[in-house]
Amino acid sequence: MEGGLDYDRSQFNRTTQACRQPGSVFKAIYYALALDGGQYTMGSVLEDKPYVPEPGELWNPQNIGQTLDGKVLLRTALIKSLNLPSIRLFVSLGADKVVAWARRLGFTTELIADRALSLGASCVHTDELSRAFSIFVRGGSWVDPVYIRRVIDKRGQTLLDQRHPLDAGLDVAGRLDRMAALAVHGPRQVVDDRTAFLITRLMREVVTAGIGGRASQIGVPAGGKSGTASKNAYTTDTWFVGFTSRHMTAAWMGDDTYERSLGDEDASYTTATPMWTQFMAGVVAGIPHENLPLHRPPGISSRNVDARNGEEPSAGMPSATLYFKD
Repeated sequence: MEGGLDYDRSQFNRTTQACRQPGSVFKAIYYALALDGGQYTMGSVLEDKPYVPEPGELWNPQNIGQTLDGKVLLRTALIKSLNLPSIRLFVSLGADKVVAWARRLGFTTELIADRALSLGASCVHTDELSRAFSIFVRGGSWVDPVYIRRVIDKRGQTLLDQRHPLDAGLDVAGRLDRMAALAVHGPRQVVDDRTAFLITRLMREVVTAGIGGRASQIGVPAGGKSGTASKNAYTTDTWFVGFTSRHMTAAWMGDDTYERSLGDEDASYTTATPMWTQFMAGVVAGIPHENLPLHRPPGISSRNVDARNGEEPSAGMPSATLYFKD
């Protein structure tokens, strides 16, 4: 955990104390809700048309690059981080239901239940955002961040041991002890394992076929979601929350006071995503990793389709593999 640049200059821990807008990172949260309820699938068609403001409404969101494709698959909307179809998906789910779902995933900050939440306009804590993504990657099981690995008293007695079985400081016996402890006090399941598989698969495709392609350069399978937040047309927060089969890492870039902008053109894929990539390339070097998602649970089927419309693949056109709950 890195909470700041210099503890002597500032004791403020941005990982646990800062509350920042996650931008499009939050899309992964309610896309998971959409896939969980059964009303939507990866192949559902969403409208990618101009936003129609309410009377007197000033908010007028657009896609990156002001693109409009008419209709897109739900898969495409997430991996390309398209704002307009995402807003329509959010509205159809209901803001209150999205907030309730976020609470289920462990978010404790105030989440304002309006349309702007669809683009991550309410602030969150970095550690809670990371935990929510970890739940997805772990197949839907709850996990708490561990800040203290072990406490030993002056007599050498262990008072607290929260090390993971893969901790480099453990010998074989220690690994077995920790595995036994986790088996007795295992994590609780908070999300259907099939839902967790589907959203993890989509975030894997964010890296392999979407807007997070830079993260593929770390050399092992990775997934994640980027996000950019702005204020008065200036970029204030950029994110990439990413994962491998062994690590979950959130990278954030911004200014504590909102006085300095990251520029009016910069987005997460030019700032936070490269930062995450550079850091993770060193972390994963020389360590074997598995593919993602880690496990395909029972009750999941797949189909190869035309990536543009979800129909039968066409010769010479891009195709995609979509996964569905049986």
